[in-house]
Amino acid sequence: MQNDINQNPNYDQIMIARYKDSVKYDARTSYSLSIQNDDDLTSLGFVNQLNLRSLDIMGCKNINFSQACDLKTLKIEGCGLTSIEGIQKFQSVENLHLSDNLISDLEPMRSLKDLMSLNLKNNKASNIEPLQDLTNIIFLQLENNGITDISPLRFMQRLGITWLTNNKISDLEPLKDLDSLERVVLRNNLIESLEPLRELNLIFLNVENNYIRDISPIQNHQNFSRFMVKYQIVRE
Repeated sequence: MQNDINQNPNYDQIMIARYKDSVKYDARTSYSLSIQNDDDLTSLGFVNQLNLRSLDIMGCKNINFSQACDLKTLKIEGCGLTSIEGIQKFQSVENLHLSDNLISDLEPMRSLKDLMSLNLKNNKASNIEPLQDLTNIIFLQLENNGITDISPLRFMQRLGITWLTNNKISDLEPLKDLDSLERVVLRNNLIESLEPLRELNLIFLNVENNYIRDISPIQNHQNFSRFMVKYQIVRE
């Protein structure tokens, strides 16, 4: 059925008819739509005719980015995405959630300069170099991607919250000058030193399950509401 609909010249009209009555409105997100487990769903251009500002897709296995959408928030989670080629057309997106996919190449999102919130947890994006130009990001989730180098984060001067759990990070030096950074989760990495965090005004830090022996660089932080450092692994 999916192939028949996708090849139909009236694909957009078919999808509009299917989902127009599911569009919701609220004052915060304006018009929004959630779609789940619809493998007929491929290109997303039809949503422009629904005047959406937020689109939430889950479990749809044939998504592509061949047609741009004028969206502020786009969530495509658990869809088996291996490529995001074409997403560079989505220049209006400010909140992008692509968790629980199979994405490894982030190059297509390099030009999404308006992004303020990015969720890439549970992918295969070990190289985050393309993110270094996304300097408006405030909220960043990169858990479970096999990341070793977080150097691109040094350019994110507005970054306030980041989750970096379950990676292979050992060097926190790129975080040392991020004055807006308040909440950091670095659980299950390869960190030995917290020295780069000494001058930051953190209010929450989780560095459980690392290789840290000395917590003195952050021990006297006055702003902490919570500091989690237990279960450190001692190297022989």
